[in-house]
Amino acid sequence: KLYGNECLRTMENFCSHARNGYYDNVIFHMIIKGFMIQTGNPLGDRTGGESVWGGEFKEEFVRDLRHDRPFTVSMANTGPNKNGSQFFITTVPTNGWITSILSLDVLLGVWIFVRLLKIPRWMIVINPWMR
Repeated sequence: KLYGNECLRTMENFCSHARNGYYDNVIFHMIIKGFMIQTGNPLGDRTGGESVWGGEFKEEFVRDLRHDRPFTVSMANTGPNKNGSQFFITTVPTNGWITSILSLDVLLGVWIFVRLLKIPRWMIVINPWMR
């Protein structure tokens, strides 16, 4: 389910990038076991990606949209009002501490995430800000 009425710019950015092939062949560059996987950076190194308008755009927080189940999606950013192209997909419920943008209810996606979570521990990126 996509929440275009609640998060108009976010949905326009995400869907436009997907339609235009921006996300084609982009890797999951960050995997934090027990939390999420992140992608959407064409460089594959967590440092890049811009919105469809160029640069960054402001977050659209909606109180009623939450990561209350696995496989929900939000834009990833580097700080307030710094959304670009990167997004993350939760692998567990977060009990409301992250605001949700859209829901990804795809069985194939669930299978992929379960497979990703079984990768060797040394390959899992540890985010220094998540302590």
